[in-house]
Amino acid sequence: RTDPLELQGEKERLQAGVKELSSLISADDQEIGDLKGKLKSMEQDEQLSDLLFQQRTVKEQLTEATRRWATLTMCRHLLEEARGVYERERQPQVIREADRFLHTMAHGRYRLLAAVGEDGVHLEDHRSLARKEEVAWSAGLADQVYLAIRLGLVREFGRHSEPLPVILDDVLVKFDPSRRLNTARVILEFAREQQVLLFSCHPEFVDIIAAVHRDPRHQETALACFAIADGVINRLSAAPQGALPQ
Repeated sequence: RTDPLELQGEKERLQAGVKELSSLISADDQEIGDLKGKLKSMEQDEQLSDLLFQQRTVKEQLTEATRRWATLTMCRHLLEEARGVYERERQPQVIREADRFLHTMAHGRYRLLAAVGEDGVHLEDHRSLARKEEVAWSAGLADQVYLAIRLGLVREFGRHSEPLPVILDDVLVKFDPSRRLNTARVILEFAREQQVLLFSCHPEFVDIIAAVHRDPRHQETALACFAIADGVINRLSAAPQGALPQ
């Protein structure tokens, strides 16, 4: 038989155990809650740290961008001032020199003009005084204008500093025979005061230069011809002989 007193005692022990377990569970729940709170706080702190880092990065980028903007603004201002000085003091002489070169190359047909403060140049027909817009230039005429301006710019630069050699590469390709001849005259005239290195893969261009050089007006210009083959540079013993090309 089961003793009622023993059952009562067992019940009380079990109830006490349940109460103790409930207290432990409650304490564990509290600890878990505290840990969750700490984790959430840590996550928020990490997010804040990331945001602060991003803020510092953006500030540094803004500072660098501001510094670069200030530098570029100053450079732009200086370039505009330099351009203004060039247009007022140098450009007229460059255009005069270029116009003189173009006059020879184009048989005196065109005048080269450029207004101070305006971009680009334009041509004026000597006979009709009509303006010839760039869109109407042939490829050969455009190359002549470019070469004339380039030589004019180099000539003006050489007046104010140590002249440097001028390198020209197949500049006669797009010209007809008479313009090739006239351009060769310009090159030799220019080379009288400043060294010119003229490169070409067309042997007939050597004949043109050599023939023009035999003109008494250009014989004072030093001339040397070289051939490059298989990576070797050889000086030609003598300039080709022959009459001026027609």
